Amino acid sequence: MVTDKQLSWDRYFLEMAVYVGSRSSCLTRKVGCVLTKDNRVLATGYCGTPSGMTNCNDGGCQRCQDRIDGKIKSGEERDRCWCLCAEQNVIAHCALYGINPEDSTIYLPIMPCINCALLLISCKMGRIVSMGGLDMGSNELLKESNIEVYVTDNVLQGA
Repeated sequence: MVTDKQLSWDRYFLEMAVYVGSRSSCLTRKVGCVLTKDNRVLATGYCGTPSGMTNCNDGGCQRCQDRIDGKIKSGEERDRCWCLCAEQNVIAHCALYGINPEDSTIYLPIMPCINCALLLISCKMGRIVSMGGLDMGSNELLKESNIEVYVTDNVLQGA
């Protein structure tokens, strides 16, 4: 008898977020996210320049190229970066298309940076599901918020 174990919702949406990240035009971050409510996809986002601007992989963001060339280190001169984080892109699309992200769940391969954590708190996000990874200064901030944070580093292994 063959039995197929169905994927959990968290694994399903985290795998989707990883796949969405493959669309990223950023030279240094291939991060995607999936925004859901009631186990339905509301929107997706990935790292890259705003719509209508030259993508990083087409020469749009000099800072990304400087990182690749070793002229600056990770985290330096972030004020020069033209890229939006995946979370910023997904919230911008919600605003453009009239989608309310309040009490939604966002799926991310890595923890949000401090600026994105602030954005998610301001949007009254209900839950963040992440595979962990970087602590970009947001962990303590998120502990102060009302957002449920679920971190797993093995959700993509097995069923």
